[in-house]
Amino acid sequence: MDPKAYGKELVDHPIFQFERRVDEPKIYNRETMLETIENIPRIAQVKQVLEDTFIKERILSRKEESKARDLKFIEAHKRLLKNFVKGKEENTEKKQQKDKQVEYEIC
Repeated sequence: MDPKAYGKELVDHPIFQFERRVDEPKIYNRETMLETIENIPRIAQVKQVLEDTFIKERILSRKEESKARDLKFIEAHKRLLKNFVKGKEENTEKKQQKDKQVEYEIC
């Protein structure tokens, strides 16, 4: 499958239209050609910035979606989490009581 179909590439932006060929040939104009050649590094720079921004936004949106999905999962299984925490607290209390008993026996 094409990465563009999955939304992993920046597709609709005028800077990318610049590179595509037009069906009809254009008349050669030396000034236009020189301006185009002079602007190619700037176009490449703008293109790179757009792609970097697009990728960064895509990654951040995935992180937000993942966080929302995790929070939803936690909310759905809150009772299990409460039981787990409650069990942990009971275990620590039992250990503390055992430690106190051992200290009293040693003294």
